[in-house]
Amino acid sequence: QAQVTPPVTQSQVTPPVPQSQPTPPPLTKVSPPPSLSPLVPGEPRARRPSPPLPPPKTVSPTPTATAEAVWAVQLGSFSKRQNADQLMKRIRGLEEGKYQVFIDTRQNNGRDIHRVRVGPGLTRGQADQQKADLYRQLDIRGVVIRHP
Repeated sequence: QAQVTPPVTQSQVTPPVPQSQPTPPPLTKVSPPPSLSPLVPGEPRARRPSPPLPPPKTVSPTPTATAEAVWAVQLGSFSKRQNADQLMKRIRGLEEGKYQVFIDTRQNNGRDIHRVRVGPGLTRGQADQQKADLYRQLDIRGVVIRHP
C-alpha cells in the first residue's frame, strides 16, 4: 500500500547553514621585470633593441635608372665576321654619316659572336626612331638595347 506523507510546513523547514567559502588571498601588485616596461594604454610599447644590421651592400644604379642611359640598335648577330662586315657596309652606304655603325664582338660558349649595332650614345627615343628608319630602308627588324 502507498504511504501518504503529510505536507511540510514552513516552520518545519530549517534554512540551510551557509558553508563558508575560502577567502582568496589579497591581490598584490606585481611589478614587471626590470627588462620590460609596464604597458600603459595609448602609449607605444617599448621594444628590445634589435641586433645590429650588417652594412648595406653598395649597389650601383642601373642604366635605366639614370639619365646617362646609353642606347643602341642591334641589327644582327653573326658567328662569321665577314657577314657582320657586309651588313656594316650596307648600313654605311645608306646615307653618309647618318648612322654610327660598329661591330661589338663578344665570346659566347667559347665562340666569337659579332653583333652589328648602330649608336651608341643614343637616347631611347633616338634609338627607337633609328630602328624604324633602318627597318624602312633595309627591311631588317632591329632591337633597341642598352649599351654596353
